[in-house]
Amino acid sequence: MSDPINHPDHYTSHPSGVECITVTEHMNFCVGNAVKYLWRAGLKGNGLEDLKKARWYIDREIARHEVDKPLISYNRESLNGFQSAAFTWALECFGEDTVLDPVERTHRLTEEALELAQAVGCTREDAHRLVEYVFDRKAGEVPQEIGGVIMTLSVLCGALGVDLSTAGNVELQRVWEKIDQIREKQQRKPKHSPLPGSTEIGGDQ
Repeated sequence: MSDPINHPDHYTSHPSGVECITVTEHMNFCVGNAVKYLWRAGLKGNGLEDLKKARWYIDREIARHEVDKPLISYNRESLNGFQSAAFTWALECFGEDTVLDPVERTHRLTEEALELAQAVGCTREDAHRLVEYVFDRKAGEVPQEIGGVIMTLSVLCGALGVDLSTAGNVELQRVWEKIDQIREKQQRKPKHSPLPGSTEIGGDQ
C-alpha cells in the first residue's frame, strides 16, 4: 500500500528495491539532495527540473571542495553579546573544524528548528509538506535567509510569551553544564550524516 508521507512511491520504486533515503542519509546535504533528485527524476513532476536541481546541488558541492575555507567567512572579533558567548561555547565544545563547517551547522539548526516546531504543535505531516515546498523553490541568499530566521523566531517568541534573550541565556548556561555529554554525542554521530549521535541529550547547538 502506498505511503505518500513516510515512503513515497517516487523514492521506493527503484528496480533494486532500495529506498532512496537508505542511501542518501549516509551522504552530506548537497550530495544527498543531488542523488535524491536523480533518483526521482521522471517519477515525480517534471523530470527535467529534477535533473537541473541535481546539477545545482552537484555544482554547489564542487564549489565547496574548490575552496580551502568555509563558504561563509567570519571575523570572531566582530561578534558581540550573546552571539560571541554562544560561539565561544561551540568552539570549546566541538573545535573549530566542526564549528566552521556550514553543512554541519545547517544540520544542527534544522534539527533544533524542527524540535521547536514539534514542541509548539507542528505535525510530522506539515513538516514534510513544508520541506517539499521549500526545496521545490530556488535557494535564497544566505544573509537574507538568516535575517528571516531571526525575525520569524523573534515574532514567534512574542506570540508564545517567551523572552528571546532570556531563553537563549538559560540554554547557554545549560549546555555549558553538559558540555562533556554533548561532546560525546557529537563523537557518536555517523560521519557525513545529518542525524545526531543520540536523542538522549538535547541542546546540541
